[in-house]
Amino acid sequence: MASEELFSALEKAGGKILLGDKSPADIVYSQLNMSKKTFKKSLGALYRAGRIEMNDTSFWKVEEGAD
Repeated sequence: MASEELFSALEKAGGKILLGDKSPADIVYSQLNMSKKTFKKSLGALYRAGRIEMNDTSFWKVEEGAD
């Protein structure tokens, strides 16, 4: 599933990736090898699941037990 691939890339990157909703599609593809549409859907799924936080230019892993 694309959201798991995205989360895996996030973990490999140390917990933060400087890409977000406002990032150009070609940059998203070159860094993650997925379309911007797939990227945004995956971001939304991870956000709704409480696994990440995000803003327009980056997203990061939510630490376990951080409420």
